[in-house]
Amino acid sequence: MKTLVALPLLFIALSLLILPNPTHSIRNNPIRLPTAAHVVALASDDVTPVVDIDGHELQPTGDYYIFTPDPELGQGVVGLSRDANKCPIMDVILSTDSSADPVIITPADPNATQVLESTFQSFKFNASVPLCGNNVFWESHYDIQIGQHILQTGNASHSPFLIERAYPDAGTDFPIIYKITYCLDDDCYNVGTYYDTLIHARRLVLSRESFLPVVFQKRTPPVLDHIGDQLLAGDLYNILSIDDPEGEVALVRLEVNNDTCPSDVIIHDELGDPIIFQSWGPAFVLESTLLTIKFKPLQPTPNCTENVYWDSQPDPSTGQIFVKATSFFSKLFKIEKVPSPDETYFYKIMYCPPATPCYNVSTYKDTRPSVNATRLVLTYDIPHPFTFKKVITL
Repeated sequence: MKTLVALPLLFIALSLLILPNPTHSIRNNPIRLPTAAHVVALASDDVTPVVDIDGHELQPTGDYYIFTPDPELGQGVVGLSRDANKCPIMDVILSTDSSADPVIITPADPNATQVLESTFQSFKFNASVPLCGNNVFWESHYDIQIGQHILQTGNASHSPFLIERAYPDAGTDFPIIYKITYCLDDDCYNVGTYYDTLIHARRLVLSRESFLPVVFQKRTPPVLDHIGDQLLAGDLYNILSIDDPEGEVALVRLEVNNDTCPSDVIIHDELGDPIIFQSWGPAFVLESTLLTIKFKPLQPTPNCTENVYWDSQPDPSTGQIFVKATSFFSKLFKIEKVPSPDETYFYKIMYCPPATPCYNVSTYKDTRPSVNATRLVLTYDIPHPFTFKKVITL
């Protein structure tokens, strides 16, 4: 778990190696990539499935968001440029706002039951664009104005794309990062990006050199706050308990602990501490997707500013596993909807360590005089319902 602390550093280091060249001309570059014939030969022996950021195998015709973990590109998500003036063709772009379009990946082999590395696939958006008809398939077109082969949409299914590991030697503690390759006859190109000042967007282009590092996230419903708005990654929220006891989640130091830092996560009957949800995906938080949950404490904690990430810690004196705030970056939590009355949005929070069933986050009334607080605890029993309220900042 501690190795995950290095995850943001890995992405920053990788981004220094993969920054695209916006003036690069693919026509005059002598670099040769693997040919399509070579890729087919690899595919006959390589049966490694492509996996999403949660480690699950991509399913043919499943809905996925494609996004980049590169911080230099704002961790953008692949989507459509909805410009009615350009119908029936639309650009495939990298968006850094909350808009994103899921992509359906279909193997060229109609009998394929998995999306495999280094095998031919078609890509199409699962998006409603009434003005542009059914032009949702990825295609390559040459743009004479910028001298680049760009990705745009059309209405015919083609399978010239491959998904390959961008960094084959990367350690297993990190999400697998991929690149997309486009092959025509015996010529292959990386899918990279180019910032087009004419349309003020970063377009996906074919390149001999640079490539866009990508990961995949399964499309699930967005998590909604208490008024029905989508939760946005990076914004501040209070987590509210809607069952006994009612209150807000807060970060405190309990007398029973010898810790010098506030690290216990409790239900407070007054004002709680704001929470930030972090995910490597679209700007909004999705159900059933691994997340990092961290505090942004209301009160300064000068001696322990790093103890803000939700994690777990067993307590032998009670036999419970409590939710604790630590300094370790831990992407092990999920949020899922639970039954709730009309026009309300109640959720359960889960803790999902590798290779074990997920725990539910519930509550535990610790009546010891040195504690006397309702703590968040991990259990396989019935989950505790929560809802989320956005913190309004001035």
